[in-house]
Amino acid sequence: MNFCPTCNKEIRINQKYCNSSCFATRNNKMRAKRTLESRQKTSKALKGRIRNIEIYASRPCEVCKKEFIPTQQDKKNPYNGILKSKRFCSYECKNINQSKVLSLALKGKSGGPRKGAGRSKGSYYKDFWMDSTWEVAFAKRLDELSVKWERNINKYSFSYTNINDENRRYFPDFYLTNYDLFVEIKGFWTKEVRHKMNDVVSTNKDLKLLIIDDIEIIENFNISLLNEYTFHAGVD
Repeated sequence: MNFCPTCNKEIRINQKYCNSSCFATRNNKMRAKRTLESRQKTSKALKGRIRNIEIYASRPCEVCKKEFIPTQQDKKNPYNGILKSKRFCSYECKNINQSKVLSLALKGKSGGPRKGAGRSKGSYYKDFWMDSTWEVAFAKRLDELSVKWERNINKYSFSYTNINDENRRYFPDFYLTNYDLFVEIKGFWTKEVRHKMNDVVSTNKDLKLLIIDDIEIIENFNISLLNEYTFHAGVD
């Protein structure tokens, strides 16, 4: 029968210690203490090799303006929310900035909105995310006409039942405040989408909704269309 030389606990025949902790304890006790000369020699050899953590002054995030203090450790570990560039407080802010930079870089080079291109990738316009080039074109057209608009970001919603008979909430794309009118930009129609819009209109009787599914309507949009608005448009 064998016993651990550190804690005197019973161990197997092929074991010297019961665990690594006992081994370390025993090993440290038997190790000779280092002399002052030896410690000074090690300290001198390592001097200048250990890099201290660099502390940066507090600075505002370039996107959300929130104050943050990046450090050298943050640069090594990008998953804690501080970026290597030290310009943004989080990856969300970095992604927002990259989208804006890309949008500006492609401005005037993408050929503008085209018929049938309603499913194209979105971009930012006046700090609002637009899901398609058609939505961007519509917002610009409203600005040209000096029509006040709001990007409907989870502010106004309406109930409807989808094609699978499930209850859902519908969020229109735009709200024209001076006309109390919602606008939906549709670049394509499917069986599910058509059912959805028809149910939205039939369920919400008081909803004033204008659905635009043609880029030519956007390009030629004028105030008279708003003043003469008396019906739901775009749903067959």
